Amino acid sequence: MKQLIKHIPKPEGEHIKVLEVKEITVPHLYCITPKHLTGKSIYLDSKAIRDAEKNHGAVCDTCRDWVKHGRQAEILPYDEHRNELTLFLEVPKGDLNAVLGLKEYLQKIKPVLQELKIDGVAFKQV
Repeated sequence: MKQLIKHIPKPEGEHIKVLEVKEITVPHLYCITPKHLTGKSIYLDSKAIRDAEKNHGAVCDTCRDWVKHGRQAEILPYDEHRNELTLFLEVPKGDLNAVLGLKEYLQKIKPVLQELKIDGVAFKQV
């Protein structure tokens, strides 16, 4: 992924800094519970997780907790937890719309991000 960052144009000025490109799990990592350990397989791969959801009532424990505490509307199945390649930018704290040159920079790099198959952008505010 360090190779990808070389292809992303540098921002002009001092308000925006390119940090890294990395894969993140959206909306969060899938959390396994004892219900996922059905004994059908010694491996807990995607097929085993889907089977545990379908036949044993297993769910993502993070989803269960977040729904319980009102942080998420519903429990999502395994296949709705996805990995996305994300560009991380450092910007000043505050309203992103007020960051000098950010909108223009994002418009400029959008075709590059699409070509590199980068799914989105995240911001670290300092």
